[in-house]
Amino acid sequence: MEFLFPVPEASHPLLSQPMPEERRPFEIRRGFVKGFVDLLFEHDGRFYFGDWKSDSLPRFTPEAIKAQVERSYRLQAKLYTLALVKMLGVRDEAAYEARFGGLLYLFLRGMQAGSEGEGIYFERPSWRQVMGWEQELLRRSDFGFGGAA
Repeated sequence: MEFLFPVPEASHPLLSQPMPEERRPFEIRRGFVKGFVDLLFEHDGRFYFGDWKSDSLPRFTPEAIKAQVERSYRLQAKLYTLALVKMLGVRDEAAYEARFGGLLYLFLRGMQAGSEGEGIYFERPSWRQVMGWEQELLRRSDFGFGGAA
């Protein structure tokens, strides 16, 4: 699924703020975040995203996978989480708890038939973390993929 949303700016309503009653266009100076989510699914009323990874790691232990996510995919996890939360129309902690399930990185080379959870990284950040990620993006100027936003 493709997504597109503006990089957060000080003049934009944040997740923790109610949407203004008067919906008027807001200025976009810093650009857009565009991405493609590999897998989006709903389970027990909560939505999750999954992203297939073909990394070749020496080992696919939970520790090695977590280190790879931190090293290579942390920014992507933040952006994709914010995209899904915004798409779901989540504006407060109660809605977040009810509607957002988490994120999965599915390391294909580490997944084995008959094993449960091997090669899979799962995370369900707290509402506070997600709001912090939005604030981080608000302050950030370099997104690490070809220059400033």
